[in-house]
Amino acid sequence: MWSKFASFVLRARVFLIILIVAVTVFMGWKGAQVKMSYEFGGLLPKHDSTYIEYRKFIDNFSQDGNVVIIGVEDERLYELGSFQKWYDLADKLRSIQVEIPVSQTETENVAAVDSVFSLAHSYELKKDTALRRFYFEPLITGMPQAQSQVDSAIAKMKRLPFYKDLLYKSDDPATIMMVFLNAEIFNSENRGNSVQDIDAMVTEFEADTGIKTYLSGLPYIRTEMTDKVKAELRLFVLLAAAVTALLLLLFFRNFRVMLVCMTVVSVGVVWSLGFM
Repeated sequence: MWSKFASFVLRARVFLIILIVAVTVFMGWKGAQVKMSYEFGGLLPKHDSTYIEYRKFIDNFSQDGNVVIIGVEDERLYELGSFQKWYDLADKLRSIQVEIPVSQTETENVAAVDSVFSLAHSYELKKDTALRRFYFEPLITGMPQAQSQVDSAIAKMKRLPFYKDLLYKSDDPATIMMVFLNAEIFNSENRGNSVQDIDAMVTEFEADTGIKTYLSGLPYIRTEMTDKVKAELRLFVLLAAAVTALLLLLFFRNFRVMLVCMTVVSVGVVWSLGFM
């Protein structure tokens, strides 16, 4: 059987070479169209009834999974100095920007954070009887300059049941800050280092105040997992190259052959590492 197969390959070698070249060109053309998706991948098939309902929810209420949560459980946060830094942290987070290309030669800065919601940046729903409408009024209009302003704002918030178990607990000093990222920017290649910038600012706040902070949220988890996967892929490629070199040496028992083959493998390794 193998002799017949070898005879066929020799007789049709021109056709087979043309076929291989054509397939290679076609695969290269299709490969050039491959794009990386930065959106969170779904676990359910698109025709699943639960997934369909989920997409309807997204269409009605916008994108989810773009909130970074900063948690704190320390009574010192309610002291004037720490609360001022908490207020300042929110302002710094809202100033994070990323560069996006508008043309081949020009870029523009776009805000990576849509809004921040916390004890220092929360609102009270008011009623305008004259205009017959509702409007939002900030509980804190500026950075507090006295402890009495902090105590007054916290007392006012605790009279609003909406914030209970969300921004405060009656028997626990725990609270959170919610950082809403620009979903369109974050789910694209232009998101830059927005999550890393948030992490750095939170670390700076922790160092300045001595208050332990906790980071969570889907954007943070996705970024952390992506960094871990990149590191593991680099290690995997390097180990695969080492195993390949060992197998080549065992099979051919010739360092020259091994070096020639490993040169080809090294090109692939360098290319892979360059795109990770």
